[in-house]
Amino acid sequence: MNNLTDTDAGSLSSQLLHNRFILTTVGDQQLAFPSPWVAEIMLVERSRILSLPFYGPMFLGVVHHQSDIVPLISSQVVLPEKSNQPVHHSLMKETLNIIRLGSTVGELAGVGVVVERVSGSVSEAQIATSEPSIHRFKLQDMSDQVWRPKRWPPKTDG
Repeated sequence: MNNLTDTDAGSLSSQLLHNRFILTTVGDQQLAFPSPWVAEIMLVERSRILSLPFYGPMFLGVVHHQSDIVPLISSQVVLPEKSNQPVHHSLMKETLNIIRLGSTVGELAGVGVVVERVSGSVSEAQIATSEPSIHRFKLQDMSDQVWRPKRWPPKTDG
């Protein structure tokens, strides 16, 4: 007989969720996001993205989603090995896969990370034994440079 109470079952499912990762693909690399950090997986039409001038190529623009403005960044900003594909390669598709970060990540809550494909979910143990290795998304991998606009107006000689 199973003696789990509702509280025990909730605690167990929460514990299992914390040990899961959302697995994505970017070029020939795999990137895993801790499940508790993911607020939602979005599918967005490319035509809905508003690009913002004066930002570097890793900041892809913003999209209006459910009454929120979601800043979009390229997943290449957090990958240790830069893909051979140009940053905007994933923007060639009509529909983009976006991992939107949740409130558990602090200042980055609400930010969308554009990935090529969402593959499923994996456990901590599967990541540890994976070949080729799966890169774990870490907040410290995010460069502050992504959020800084380039100098405007540009310097002119003369």
